[in-house]
Amino acid sequence: MLTGMPVKIIRPADYSADDLFNLLKEFDEKHYVMGAGTTGGYDGSGNGYKGLVSGHAYTIIAAKELKNSSGQVVDKMLKMRNPWNSEKYVGEASDSDSAFWT
Repeated sequence: MLTGMPVKIIRPADYSADDLFNLLKEFDEKHYVMGAGTTGGYDGSGNGYKGLVSGHAYTIIAAKELKNSSGQVVDKMLKMRNPWNSEKYVGEASDSDSAFWT
């Protein structure tokens, strides 16, 4: 809506996790501008779930599949950006997850 281009609103509840990811991956490959938002999810700290801000908007930068040496998909990931650039996701595969990144 900000760019004047057509807009498609995706409701995650309308898709299986695989179908939703595949749709986001397709949109990423077409270089669509994508965003996402959070609702609820507070963990008691006031920061939201695993560092994600509740009731907040994020930019989806990329949708990627991680593959092993045999070419099998072992994980599906979204690269997202918080426009505030102050709170950060702290869960599995976050920037600070040294066990995930080698």
